[in-house]
Amino acid sequence: SQPAPETVLKLSKQAITPTAEVGRRTPFAVGIPSSPSNRDLTVQLHMRCATDDGRWRRYKMERSGRATWERRINFNIDERGRCDYYFTAQADGDASSSSLGSKGSPFKIRVR
Repeated sequence: SQPAPETVLKLSKQAITPTAEVGRRTPFAVGIPSSPSNRDLTVQLHMRCATDDGRWRRYKMERSGRATWERRINFNIDERGRCDYYFTAQADGDASSSSLGSKGSPFKIRVR
């Protein structure tokens, strides 16, 4: 028998601003147009700011539309400067995952 085809998750960036303000909730959203409707997805935002000592924080994103996931981040005063981030998505029971950006080439946001 053939192995089940892997889920192909196509991430598309949405609602991303180049700057964020301390104390304001900044929305990070990502679209997954080919998301499998019959599977649970784990979509995460990975973020690293200057105060994180090189460690990446992970935030679970919530489904906010048929093919959109979102997470609002409230930046603290000590997170001023540049933060790096990227997204990952994985279907439950599937070894394959997709990412938008990566540790090696993350997106950047300026926090002021």
